Amino acid sequence: MTRRLWLLLPAVVLYSADISFTLAGQPAAYWAGDYSQPAEHNPLAHALLARHPALFAGAAVAWAVAFSAIVLLWRHRAAGWVAVLIAFGHAIGGSTWLARHGPGGWALAVAYLVLAAGFARACWRRAEA
Repeated sequence: MTRRLWLLLPAVVLYSADISFTLAGQPAAYWAGDYSQPAEHNPLAHALLARHPALFAGAAVAWAVAFSAIVLLWRHRAAGWVAVLIAFGHAIGGSTWLARHGPGGWALAVAYLVLAAGFARACWRRAEA
């Protein structure tokens, strides 16, 4: 089970960062109660944010529980790929929130991706041990 926890850790951490960046990236009008124009390109996340941030947060927690259960409980080789794909996708997603802030944001996005890759690699090597 410890091996699977190390495999899952990058997915959970990078997913949590992406969700945090998404919430932090909402405009002031959004936090003032105007949920009609959330800043989000993912159609599902956009629809949830357009209803209420609590709905988005609840769905985010539900998805984290679901993919964690898949990685931890599914005794198939593909479970590892689920963890890798979720970590990769949310690392990219999180970096897009940084890149939108001009050249400095692009530099931060690249640094974020380098750190995310190093973190994931260290965890996955630990999972192989």
